[in-house]
Amino acid sequence: MKPTLKKTLIALIALAFVGGGIFWYRSNVALAPEQRYKLQTLEKGDLTQMVSANGTLNPVVLVNVGTQVSGTVNKLYVDFNDKVEAGQPLLELDSSLLAAQSRQTSANVINVNASLELARANESRMKSLFEQEYVSRQELDQAVQARKSAEAQLAQARAAADKDRVNLAYTTVRSPVSGIVVNRVVDLGQTVAASLQTPTLFQIAQDLSEMRIDTSFAEADIGRIKAGQKVRFTVDAFPSRTFEGEVQQIRLNATTLQNVVTYNVRVSLSNPEQILLPGMTAYVNIAVDHRQDALLVPNAALRFKPSDADADAIDKDKTETAASESRPGGPGNGGGKPGRKKGDTANGMVYVISDGAPKAISVQLGITDNRNTEVVGGALKAGDRVITGEISGNSGQAKQHRHEDVLMADAVVRVSGLGKTYATAAGLFPALKGVDLVIDSGEFVAIMGPSGSGKSTFMNLLGCLDTPSSGSYHLVGRNVAQLDSDELSALRNRTIGFVFQGFNLLPRMNLEDNVALPLVYSGVEREVRREKGRQMLARVGLESYAKSLPSRISGGQQQRVAIARALVNSPQLILADEPTGNLDSHTGEEIMSLFEALNQEGITIVLVTHESDIAAHAKRQVRFLDGHIVSDLATSRREELAC
Repeated sequence: MKPTLKKTLIALIALAFVGGGIFWYRSNVALAPEQRYKLQTLEKGDLTQMVSANGTLNPVVLVNVGTQVSGTVNKLYVDFNDKVEAGQPLLELDSSLLAAQSRQTSANVINVNASLELARANESRMKSLFEQEYVSRQELDQAVQARKSAEAQLAQARAAADKDRVNLAYTTVRSPVSGIVVNRVVDLGQTVAASLQTPTLFQIAQDLSEMRIDTSFAEADIGRIKAGQKVRFTVDAFPSRTFEGEVQQIRLNATTLQNVVTYNVRVSLSNPEQILLPGMTAYVNIAVDHRQDALLVPNAALRFKPSDADADAIDKDKTETAASESRPGGPGNGGGKPGRKKGDTANGMVYVISDGAPKAISVQLGITDNRNTEVVGGALKAGDRVITGEISGNSGQAKQHRHEDVLMADAVVRVSGLGKTYATAAGLFPALKGVDLVIDSGEFVAIMGPSGSGKSTFMNLLGCLDTPSSGSYHLVGRNVAQLDSDELSALRNRTIGFVFQGFNLLPRMNLEDNVALPLVYSGVEREVRREKGRQMLARVGLESYAKSLPSRISGGQQQRVAIARALVNSPQLILADEPTGNLDSHTGEEIMSLFEALNQEGITIVLVTHESDIAAHAKRQVRFLDGHIVSDLATSRREELAC
């Protein structure tokens, strides 16, 4: 071999070793903990535990004004929003027939009265003749009986006349209370018919300066709610304002809907400005517990699960931690705060950095505000730094490389100038107006906004359940407007998983078959469907319930089944419409933690919610108002909001 060729070959081999060494170093040398993980320092502070629900604002006294007689409306004296006094006329019905009837019965009173006068005269004559023994006792008794009968007939005639006069007076409908007309359901010329169920003509709110909220709380929350507790709530009409009230009453009559038990809680409040109106939706928060100077751990730290690279070391640490807990003074044996019952605490796991790697620390937990949780026992103290998440974009980790590859793929959702207009009786109504939005693969997006803002219409369009009136929608790179119905159904079935507020489980199917149902439309064989259904139930922790019916499990478990059903076709996108709306706050947190775990696996999630605490789980919040996107915040992570 020539010397030049030999030197060249040696140089190439050396370069290969250097390149391989660099590649190995980048792939295997661990980064500093601060570069790999998000860390947060534990602090002490005040903590308030809240339970939340939606309710409806109502007047304290809302009177339904009806009519006791039938007739045609001749005159209307009041309209919407008019103030009225007790006894004030509201409307008049046609009184022609009732007036004639009243005159007839009045004339009958005169006639019967004349008969009574004659009977009394006959009785007087018979008494005189009887004393002179010109008539018999029987004839006198008949005269007395005729007089008494005439008196009874007169009383009857007078009662009929009084009744007709009252009915005639009823043709003028008067307000029973002083207040404001909030609803009018009759018009001039309309015929109203009184029957066993009196028709409602007006609704009058007695006093809008004092109102109430009727709301429903799940049975898991109701034990912590007491009359007299302070309430804070918001309404869509004034999103920047927080109003206050007080728990007035907890109704004992439970309501069961789809195996979810709720109780009506009535909240009283003052409305001195009278800006809160009947029918508004109130988003209610009740403070059920409070701690001062508590050690606070962010919930993101409790949800964190480290990568597989550190699994062996962490398992070893867990074993050592469990051993320490079994010793006197450990977290599980009196390590909590004195005076606290065992049932008041729960166990959790957080991770700290020890020797450059995550180390599991077992803790006992108290109350939570769904952002931070009170630590009542364990080895943590103020100043410790806990892991709240991994920093994306790190090299040298295969999982992160895969995540980056997903994010570099085409957008899952891309809409441009999207509009939707509905034809109504009042004319055309634009529900969406030129919406532009891109949702990349792997994102977790919360869609927010008040009622009527367009968010539900937008979700229907994303789910291919409706067609846009204008603009374009590309789902995983395909323009849905160019697909026929079969192509659209196939794309929707394999790309999108749906999770609804009401679960929508078929009651006569067991959980395994409920989960496997989307596979029926994909033509998958029965045994394969059932096996896939069992796998998805195991994924959400319900494999032991595969043969159970939906009625045999709780609301939170039903929502887990609905999520398993959404996952069965391995979708790229999950659309969740108010997924925690029918759940108590604790179960809602569990469901959102499950969504976060799915998102960490690379599944794109878009959810609609009214609740800011639920939206805080998302990595991005998009807010709608009047058919437009008014804000799009990509930095609203839950752990950042907790700071």
